[in-house]
Formats: sequence, C-alpha cells, structure tokens
Amino acid sequence: MDKKLLSNTPEDDDAQLNTFKKRRAGHKGKVTIFKNYIESLKSKKKIALTELEILQLKNRLEVYKTLEHDFDVNQTLIEDIVGVSDEQLKEREQFDSEYQNQLALAMQLMRDKKPKSSSITCTSTQQTSVLLSTTLVDVLGSDGTFHTARCLLDNGSTSSYVTKNLCTRLNLTLESINGSVSDQLSRFWELDSLSDSQNTDPCDADACEVIFKQTTTRQSDGRFVVTIPFKMSPDCLGNSYYQAKSVFFA
Repeated sequence: MDKKLLSNTPEDDDAQLNTFKKRRAGHKGKVTIFKNYIESLKSKKKIALTELEILQLKNRLEVYKTLEHDFDVNQTLIEDIVGVSDEQLKEREQFDSEYQNQLALAMQLMRDKKPKSSSITCTSTQQTSVLLSTTLVDVLGSDGTFHTARCLLDNGSTSSYVTKNLCTRLNLTLESINGSVSDQLSRFWELDSLSDSQNTDPCDADACEVIFKQTTTRQSDGRFVVTIPFKMSPDCLGNSYYQAKSVFFA
C-alpha cells in the first residue's frame, strides 16, 4: 500500500493564518486594556491605593503575565506559515516593548501606592496631686488662749509634726535634740518579721486556747462576738496614756 504524505493546501494556510492573526490582535487588545487600567489608577489623586484596589491589581497582573507566553506561541505559528521576516520580528518587538512597559508600571504602582502602616504614639505629661483630708481644730497655746489650726487627717502617721509658724503662734518652748535613730529603725524593720529561733511557750498556747473559749461566742445570725482581755495589767503600759494625750493636744 502506498503511503501518501498529507500537507496543508494554500487555502488551509490562509485560513489558519487569519485565525492566528486575529488571536494576535486579541493579545494586543488585552495589553491595551491593561494599559488603560493602569492609567486610571495613576490618574487618581491619592497617596495610596485602597486594599481592594491593591487586590484587584494583583489579580489582573497575574492574568497579564500569561500574555507573553500566549503571544509567543501564537506568533511562532504565524512564522511557521509566512516565515521569519522583518515584519514578524517588528511585531514581536512592538508587543514585547509595550508588554514590558505596562508590567513595569504596574509593579511600580503597587510599590509606590501600597498602604503604609503607621504607628502613632501619644504622650501626655500631667502633674498629679493627691487630695488629703484636713480639718480645723482649736489648739490651746501656752498663754491659755485657743488658736485655730489646720491638721492633716492621716491614719498611717505614727509621729506628730507642727509647722514653725504654729509653734510661734502657740508660743511653744523649743528644745534641740541630737539622738541616734539607728536602733529605732532596726526595731521598725524587725516588727514585720519573726525570728525562727524563737520557740513558742506551750503554756502561752494553752492559755490562748482557754481565753478563746472563754471570750469568743457566736450569735444566732452567725456573727462572732470577741472580748479581748489584757494579757497583763494595764499598769505595765506606764505613762503612755499621758504621752498619747499630750500628743493629741499638741
């Protein structure tokens, strides 16, 4: 059996050539559409594109990048029919120039008009003050008359201080002192801590339990009533009552 080689007729080549040329025109048209889209973004008087515009540009750019390969395949089919000529090389050059130009503009647009993150730090300097409660009291001076003075109500204060002006008004006698407070400070810090070397007397523990049973009762509503007795006679406090009284009236 004889084998016959099949070849395209001139009519078939013309038909295919027209199809390929129409396809090439479509590729050029897509480049033009993308160019107009880039120009519309550039014409907007905005410093940065919105997040939606950035997303749309990215999607369009991904599709646009496929045009180069599609055009090359189609142009090769045309050149297979008509041959490689200066006219066909010019077609390639013109398409590649316009394609690369719009690709560069799109990438530059994404870089320059991309929303930039900002960090705002606000600082404020303001003087703060604490409002302390005070009251007016009548203080007896050394001359037997009362003088109105303002005192500070501070539950945490363990010492009493008066101003020099009040001392003058009350005609108080001033005495200079020169003492060491190191021992007092040591005792102050030792109040908050208990030494491990100290052993609790069992007798004291038993006495505490007995006192608790004798002095602690519970009412019908659930509340406790506690009577705290003196461990020793109040006389052991010495003249602390008079010292406290003198401080109070100072």
